Amino acid sequence: MAQFTDLAGGLAFFAGLFALALGFAELRVRGFYLELLSEWEHSPGLRFLTGVVFVLGGAAIYLVNPWQVGDPLAMFATALGGAVVAAGLAFVAVGERMMALGRRMVGVRGKGWAYALVAGGVVLIVATFARII
Repeated sequence: MAQFTDLAGGLAFFAGLFALALGFAELRVRGFYLELLSEWEHSPGLRFLTGVVFVLGGAAIYLVNPWQVGDPLAMFATALGGAVVAAGLAFVAVGERMMALGRRMVGVRGKGWAYALVAGGVVLIVATFARII
């Protein structure tokens, strides 16, 4: 198995790919975000499972990636892991309220959020490639 030494770059790359996919999902199917939020809002079991996955995945990212003050991408990856843990805990504790707030924030402006996610994904991927090259 190949050894990958740039963990922060890898995390940023895959976060960028996920952001691109999530942005394109809304652009392809209008109302995707609202439907997703509605399903989470009305399904306690789905919120619980999502929270567990978020906490475990975020904790793994946070614990594996070291905080390096001189490396902005490493700092981003560590902060992302902590934010994912916080989101997972919120999914379990106050998930239905989070989803209701999310539906109000997305509203009919899902396209704007989609473009922002696509742009953010491109930025993360370019930052990763700039780091590798």
